[in-house]
Amino acid sequence: MLTAVSNKDFIGEVTDCPPGGRLGGTLAAVVMCILQGSRIVRVHNVEPVISAVRTTEAVLGWRQPVAPVHNLV
Repeated sequence: MLTAVSNKDFIGEVTDCPPGGRLGGTLAAVVMCILQGSRIVRVHNVEPVISAVRTTEAVLGWRQPVAPVHNLV
């Protein structure tokens, strides 16, 4: 499933932020879309979304850490 939620009006309506200030809302929406089955997302701010997606996948057990150091017992 593909979703495109980056900077959308509904994020502005929830956060009362202009399009340039909606990154936090976009990250939350992307994570929610992943949890609901989306596997492709279209966004404007690629790097922070990659970080959020990779972290979400790791927390869900779908991805191994890239550079594991802690809790390796």
